[in-house]
Amino acid sequence: MLRFKSQAAVGILLLVLISCTIIKDSDITSRSQLDALTLKSFEIVQNSEAGNSSALATLLYDSSVDRISSGTGAHVKKVKGFRLPALGGYKMTLKSGTNAQTDIVIGYRDNGTPNAFVIYKGDSVVEMYKFYYNPSNQLVKLVANINPVDDKPMLLHIKDTLIYPTGPSNYPSSIIRNSSDATLAGTYTVCQSCGSGSSSSQIINMITFDQSNQVYQINFNSGNHCDSNNYYPYPCGGVTKSNNTGGGGSNGNQNQLSFQNSFTFDKTIQTFLTSESNTDTYYFHPIMLLKDVVPQGSFYFWFYSVDWFNTTGVISNNSDMVKINFNYGH
Repeated sequence: MLRFKSQAAVGILLLVLISCTIIKDSDITSRSQLDALTLKSFEIVQNSEAGNSSALATLLYDSSVDRISSGTGAHVKKVKGFRLPALGGYKMTLKSGTNAQTDIVIGYRDNGTPNAFVIYKGDSVVEMYKFYYNPSNQLVKLVANINPVDDKPMLLHIKDTLIYPTGPSNYPSSIIRNSSDATLAGTYTVCQSCGSGSSSSQIINMITFDQSNQVYQINFNSGNHCDSNNYYPYPCGGVTKSNNTGGGGSNGNQNQLSFQNSFTFDKTIQTFLTSESNTDTYYFHPIMLLKDVVPQGSFYFWFYSVDWFNTTGVISNNSDMVKINFNYGH
């Protein structure tokens, strides 16, 4: 268990709020200028029939450290802490069921990749995610532990082992899921249909995989309006789920979520999540914040969408939306 709560809070911070208009301003005209900025806050905005809210997660500290992680065995050089207000329970919730103020603590390795992502409610760890890499800096294991509060049984434990094909490849060929939830356990082929593209971009147009009699198809939309660059192939698209056992009606060919990630100089500035049903809810997942620093994080953002949406499959004319704004500064 990781404990970084004793880090001293940073004082008042001068934030440079990033939006499409400010990014295009003459003050920020190159990637090097944007690379000099770091994430200072992020905002989760919910607009739904159930209610509207805005939760601004502010930076508590950004500290250099020199320690070996007891969880992964990796050297950690930086720790960042954010304070996130209660999300309100409208469209986006925490997997642990916590609807209160929480602290998010992220540990980073020497090369800038995340080592662990921990969510605290008070002094209790309610969610913990640990990242493991091979010598080629490929993500090879992701462990998630979801807890209600201390001294109570764990709600969920998932260990994902990522298998890469023989030969050069940035993307895994399968993911083995060992989960305390039997409906999540299994081996999933994640690239059954791959699009054409240069070897440098490895553009993947579609992922299909089974999960407990549900067939998920994740479509990456193509076109100039969506393809930002090779590092972030196809940042928008959606997920469709169908039922192997039911077929037809409300159980078959259910249209699910639509995603849109907006980038400037390879940094995420906004993520939109929308669905056709006002009964759908989303679970907050660390990859929503970390896709810029996890190797091939844009790909894993798509794969792990199966973990962070909860849908009834009911179709309606609905304008519910969740938007995550990323704010950068010195």
